[in-house]
Amino acid sequence: MSFPSTDTSRLTAEQWHRLADSIPIALDVAVERGSEGANVFLESSRRDQYHFRQVVAAGRPQPSEQRRTRHYVEGASVTAYSHDCVAVACIEVMSKEGARAAALSACEEAKTEGRTSASPSDRLAGLDVSMMLEEQQAGLPAATTQEVGRSLAEVCLAVCPDAVEVGVVISEEFRRRLVVSTYGPPRISRHAFATTIVTCERERGPDVRVVAGFAGQENIGPGCDVDRMIHEICQQGSVRPTSYRGGALTIPIVFEAGWCAGVWLHEAVGHFLEGDNVLKGWSPFSKPGEKVAPHEVTIVDDPAIHSSRGSISFDDEGMPAVRNVLVASGVVEGHVHSRLTGRHSGVAATGNGRRENYRFPPAPRMTNLVLENGGGDRDAILASISKGLLINALGSGTVDVRTGRFSFDVILAHWIEGGRTGEAVTGLTLSGDAQSALASVRAVGDDFAADAGRGICRKGGQTVPVGLGSPTVHVDGLRVQARN
Repeated sequence: MSFPSTDTSRLTAEQWHRLADSIPIALDVAVERGSEGANVFLESSRRDQYHFRQVVAAGRPQPSEQRRTRHYVEGASVTAYSHDCVAVACIEVMSKEGARAAALSACEEAKTEGRTSASPSDRLAGLDVSMMLEEQQAGLPAATTQEVGRSLAEVCLAVCPDAVEVGVVISEEFRRRLVVSTYGPPRISRHAFATTIVTCERERGPDVRVVAGFAGQENIGPGCDVDRMIHEICQQGSVRPTSYRGGALTIPIVFEAGWCAGVWLHEAVGHFLEGDNVLKGWSPFSKPGEKVAPHEVTIVDDPAIHSSRGSISFDDEGMPAVRNVLVASGVVEGHVHSRLTGRHSGVAATGNGRRENYRFPPAPRMTNLVLENGGGDRDAILASISKGLLINALGSGTVDVRTGRFSFDVILAHWIEGGRTGEAVTGLTLSGDAQSALASVRAVGDDFAADAGRGICRKGGQTVPVGLGSPTVHVDGLRVQARN
């Protein structure tokens, strides 16, 4: 069964040109109203998705369902800064009047006062927005996505005879963004993302979930290495972990290199290195120069990793994105900042002012957070542990930025007995607190691996693409218990 695609409307060429003519007016208004800087953020994005669903009843596959969807996000907003806050107002009508109204609204919300530099109008005359009018990349042909979807689903059904439902979602997203500001030159970006997600719900064994992706500026192909995904499906499908029913344990934990260790680092540590949480007094890592981890721990926010989902050349405020060492050899070096949090902290913005789309205000967010290689050998790390847990796959997690407490569902792990991996286990919850966990890192491997281009981060009601990476990490003092 096939369903028709759904499209939302796009802005017309005339609307884009009227918007270009109105940008200097919006910035002039922001300057006249005393904004401490302002920008106009323009966006043209398209997301294509292919969905494949196969239900199995009484051991027999039912007719599959397939559908394709298309969604556009196109528009512009004015961002105004005051000493205390940042505010965004969408340009509802693509005209000079609409831009003026949006600028006034943003300034009123930001409570701007005083005066800034001279009008930017002359510098921005004749701004070219032709990039926003170009047709987005074609993406994958429908036949290709169907073939990939069906082949991955067939592998799941073959590997998991107890499957009750298999789903494949292939997503492609193409973004164009233009930031025009009072404090720097116009900045233009093009990004392409692809993600393939395979899920297999099983009657007896643990569900299978395999995700792969790719990011870049050019055509992105199928968005996954199909052979690698098939290998992962077979690996997960063949494991028969027992569900943990015992009591709570505080034991050594080893996080598998790549996505698993990277997710833990991002959630349990990274959010406390973001400028807004530091300014609110919530971060245990707020003081530059303070020793917070062993010498082996160096944490970097790197926006320039090739093909990583979080890579950017400038942020959504138009500021250049830079490699930012946050913790160096266990010592706090700095934090990730937007223009506002940088000003309040007395440091320069780090190019981390990011937003989901033009409707949202920028906030300090990570790009690609990585833990650099240490000197440990993975096998030696495991051999040093008499009783512990090797975590291979983490599920959903939460972190309370006010208390530092974090919690993750453990999807797949293996007990470590006498320095060797043993029985597979699932059904656990992992918990701890950020400050103690980072201080209790006992070893960092030399086997760094990046995630497969699939990361997203939700914070403050916004979702942005991010990258993750880490070698194998051994942490003491974390708690595991049976998941309710």
